[in-house]
Amino acid sequence: MKMIIELNAAEAKNAVQSGALLTMLEAMSEFEKETEAPVRNFVNAVKKENTPVETVSKDEVKTSDAPKEISEVEIRAKFVELSKKGKRSELKNLLSELGVSKVSDIKPEQYHEAWAKLEAI
Repeated sequence: MKMIIELNAAEAKNAVQSGALLTMLEAMSEFEKETEAPVRNFVNAVKKENTPVETVSKDEVKTSDAPKEISEVEIRAKFVELSKKGKRSELKNLLSELGVSKVSDIKPEQYHEAWAKLEAI
């Protein structure tokens, strides 16, 4: 499988920080047996690098008042993750609620609403 992803700097940063890129790589490794070992090694290396030294509870996390920037890549990755968990009917309902028929039709101004609904599934 060959995948080409075009991201600007902000989208790439968000994709890495949110785990969207990692989720896509994990999905690829499940579908492509011949590339599984190199991809899995990369995924494990990234997970190892990003393992926090100190655990912080959700109550201790301070968030800024500014809403987090959400990209199409993150939305797509969340759809893939939930689809793999068997949530296809819920995802179809979400698309209907947003007034679209496919993920690529979701408008950037709908990303926050879509993300909140995806998190609730």
